[in-house]
Amino acid sequence: MSRHVVATLALALALTACRERQGTDAQSAAEQADTGGTAVVALANDLDFANGLLSGQRYAQEINRNLLFLPLLQYDAELNLVPLLAESWQLEADTAVVLKLRHDVFWHDGVKTTAHD
Repeated sequence: MSRHVVATLALALALTACRERQGTDAQSAAEQADTGGTAVVALANDLDFANGLLSGQRYAQEINRNLLFLPLLQYDAELNLVPLLAESWQLEADTAVVLKLRHDVFWHDGVKTTAHD
């Protein structure tokens, strides 16, 4: 047999074993689901600004808007505004919006996020 055939068979066996293991562990993994952790995002270059309003790079703006800073509101699939960092909001007259922030959002060091942030 050629090396390519042997390598392909070995890969197929490894994937099958992984798939079977995932099937048996799926229920226990679901029961022990954990939240949190670390997400790593790789970019081709550095961010030009940490402020999305000043950045001229499209991907830097997306990173700032959606990964570094949590927006108050976001759009759902039907383009309706739904709360994200805000728990709720109320319009006051014609020019003001009162936002109530969620209480379960913290900075990486454990400090609670406040309106002053």
